Amino acid sequence: MSHSILNKNIWGKTDFQKLFFINEFQTLAGKSQKGIITLILILFVTLLSLGFAIGSLEYLKERMENPYTNWVNLPVTPKVDRIVDKLKENFSHQAVLDSFNLKNIDEYDIGFEKFISAYQKIYNNNRGRTFDPKSDILKKILNQSDNNVISGFSIHEKDYKEIPNPCGIIVTKSFLEKLGYDIKTIQKLPIAYDERNNIVIYIDILAVVKELPDYCDYSITNRMYNLLTKSKEDTGFMDNDDGGKNVFTIISTDNSSERIKNQILKYISESLLHKIDQEKFIIDSKSEHYKYSILLNAFIEKDSIKRLTHQICSQIKAIPFTNWECNGKSEGLDHPSYLSFNFKTLDKVRVLKDYLKTNYEVELSMTQVEAKENFALVSNLTFIIILVLFGFSITSIVYYVDSLLNTHLEKVKTNLGTFKAFGLSNAALISNYIKIIFSFLLISTIISIIIAIIISVVCKLFGIRILLFDIRIIAAIIVLYGISIYKSRQTILKILSKTPGDLIYNR
Repeated sequence: MSHSILNKNIWGKTDFQKLFFINEFQTLAGKSQKGIITLILILFVTLLSLGFAIGSLEYLKERMENPYTNWVNLPVTPKVDRIVDKLKENFSHQAVLDSFNLKNIDEYDIGFEKFISAYQKIYNNNRGRTFDPKSDILKKILNQSDNNVISGFSIHEKDYKEIPNPCGIIVTKSFLEKLGYDIKTIQKLPIAYDERNNIVIYIDILAVVKELPDYCDYSITNRMYNLLTKSKEDTGFMDNDDGGKNVFTIISTDNSSERIKNQILKYISESLLHKIDQEKFIIDSKSEHYKYSILLNAFIEKDSIKRLTHQICSQIKAIPFTNWECNGKSEGLDHPSYLSFNFKTLDKVRVLKDYLKTNYEVELSMTQVEAKENFALVSNLTFIIILVLFGFSITSIVYYVDSLLNTHLEKVKTNLGTFKAFGLSNAALISNYIKIIFSFLLISTIISIIIAIIISVVCKLFGIRILLFDIRIIAAIIVLYGISIYKSRQTILKILSKTPGDLIYNR
């Protein structure tokens, strides 16, 4: 009875566990906390390395899923042009696409339109690219999360259905600045459609962006490209005035229709003028422009209308305006400049190259093929490095903790034997040491994470991506804890499997 009470007093759960935990934890931590500092350093290097490797892998994954990266272009030479339809038909089958890990096959053209600058000069030094409104490349250009759009229309990719204006234009900030326009206010861009006949059309700016693929200054839909490059007789997107007309339109900053009327009457009789319609025409949000549609009582020959328009515009500082319609008579490209193979992953680029060579006798550029293969190889190597790094880190930490615990237990074997002789069970000792090891790991992890977060924030300022709050990092920590505690438990069991006498007398 008295022996039982003594055991209760000695091994009272709260007092003994507190004392045991504090003493053993401090002993494991070592003098000047050397043991725990070493573990913090190892964990910090591990977390930082894994975070950097995972951040790099995510960056590569984003690039791999980026249409800017994932296409391989086939120039449409005269030889290729003869088989374009066969290629498009063959790659329209899902089974063929899947065999090369392709999303789809696209087509686009490169154009060089004549834009009119803010100084009323025609600007020829530009490069444009067409796009399909449903293409991945458009979604990438206008995707909100990529911060490429400076102003105008942008896309929430999940909600995207169609662009608001299939005849709008996407332009880069640098191109607008070259033309002399204010990127914050410009809403329409003039194009010299027919320089000889002084025909100018205004295109709505869909979006102003930082960059476009293929080093282009602007991008338009295939439909708009057809309207600009095919004859207006074929497209029907503007009136054919060869037989004369009884209406013409001008754009002016003058808001007085009466002054416009007085100027017009200098060149035609009042009986010929039927009416003048005025409406606001927004080219940019800072200045006011007005569109004046002048309706005559009789049809006038085309040359007379052109001459009259020129005379009026020169007097009132106006410019001729041509009405046009964004019709969809021609959506596809008859003779594209490029066929674009859009990949899901880049590991079958060479297979596609060999397939095109064998079946169609056309070749993809080896420079493109090797560049895409190298990109895929780097991604795979990064993933392998993460696995190797994870394995090495786990092994190092587990064996460090186990070595620290094993060395300590060998030193205190006599005390452990005494505890067992006085009735303390193996289960109680194992439980206490597991709690110590868990706390040892937890404290080290928290401190190392805090340091790693500080370092990652600093690295972010220099464009270095380190992902610490990632499910894979959390999983790695859980695996580390599980293996460490399991190994520690095996080490403790090995020591405590001996009898109290063997422990006390070191037998």
